[in-house]
Amino acid sequence: MLVSFLRDIRRDLQSSELIALLVALTLSVAALSSVSFLADRMQRAFQFDARQLLAADLLIVSD
Repeated sequence: MLVSFLRDIRRDLQSSELIALLVALTLSVAALSSVSFLADRMQRAFQFDARQLLAADLLIVSD
């Protein structure tokens, strides 16, 4: 049973369709991760800029 399973897995791994599927899956996960990372960095940058603008307004008003 196990030997048959391993033989089937080996045969499936040698097929080009499965390799193409694994490459597509890896590429999609990498793309999704990079877009999520970029969105998080942009959100943090916008929050930082907003805090600086509010702090500058308070400084001008207090003079």
